[in-house]
Amino acid sequence: MILQITLALLLAIIGPLGVDIHLSSLPKMMADLHTHQDSIEQSVTLYLLASGISMLIYGPIADVVGRKKTIITGLVFASICNLLVITSSNLETFLCLRFLQGFGGGVSWCLARVIFADLLKDEKLAIWGSYCALTTNLSPMVAPMIGAYIQYFYGWRVTFVFLGTFIALVAILFSILFKETLAPENRQSLNIKEQFNGFKTILTNTIFLCTVIIGALIQSCVILYVTLSPFIFQIELNVSALYYVHLTFMIGLFSVMSKIITPSLIKRLEMGKTCLLGFVILSISGMFLCSTVIINKVSVTTMTTGIGIAYLSGSMILSTIMAIALSLFSKNKGKATALYSASQLIISFCITSAISSIPIKSSTALAFSYLVIAYIGSIIFISTVNKKLRRQLKRT
Repeated sequence: MILQITLALLLAIIGPLGVDIHLSSLPKMMADLHTHQDSIEQSVTLYLLASGISMLIYGPIADVVGRKKTIITGLVFASICNLLVITSSNLETFLCLRFLQGFGGGVSWCLARVIFADLLKDEKLAIWGSYCALTTNLSPMVAPMIGAYIQYFYGWRVTFVFLGTFIALVAILFSILFKETLAPENRQSLNIKEQFNGFKTILTNTIFLCTVIIGALIQSCVILYVTLSPFIFQIELNVSALYYVHLTFMIGLFSVMSKIITPSLIKRLEMGKTCLLGFVILSISGMFLCSTVIINKVSVTTMTTGIGIAYLSGSMILSTIMAIALSLFSKNKGKATALYSASQLIISFCITSAISSIPIKSSTALAFSYLVIAYIGSIIFISTVNKKLRRQLKRT
């Protein structure tokens, strides 16, 4: 099981790596492709949208043909699309390839979670989900730095060649070492009616839908940071690309801290209280950032501190929410994980696109978004999901 989990962790890195590795290059890419900030930001949002859509395909397929074949197919496609970026000479071609990269890379967002759900459940799933998040957190910490240095020495297109090569190596490892985790008794047929009934069962579960909304809101916090931070730091606050990646690394340390302490918090406080603590911390971050915007004290220090505080909350909320969502179903884990992950990315894509289109400073948009998201998410959690957790505790 350790080997399976290790491979799942390696798979889980690919999705966020596809977003993070070119973040420090966005301003340079904007200049080279002769476009504007809102256009180049689509490099992130289109990748995430395609990933979300693809999960709705990968999940059901993985329940029929198994995890291994589905993963290898998606990774090979993603690798090819990344390598083709070297040929892109205009914005349209580049964004088209980014969409296709996301479609292939979506297999990593979806099926890494499915593998964990196959092997673990309930609190063990939440705890290992936090460890998984700790591993994937290496991406926002290290990937922008790798991308910045590749851009400095070789140009930003070579960044995608590096990524495509890495994905190809992961595909080879899965083909050689991975053992199928889908139990024979849980394998589904291609019967359309059975597939429809499976989706219907999942989509009519109120608790599941609430976890999706909460997860999407928190995911939006991450995507907003990913999309806006290069312009906040490099344009509004006039820092260099290399200095920006070091700031990103520092912010990532807050996330690492969260992922280290979350398993202990779940064991001591149980999942509901851990999630509520996460919402409190996110609210504090939003209030702090909003106050700096209102009094016109936005600086590298205040932005790094405020965003770092927000990142402390991420694992506390997402690990708990994911464990609750994926523990609701036994025979439709592929579909449930696909719907959970896809809905998160698609909803967060819509939220991020809407906020990014508002003609205000990126720092202002980020600050007030964090506060509003914390407020809405906590209300949904307290009124629905937390009640379910309390009922489960009373039964046990």
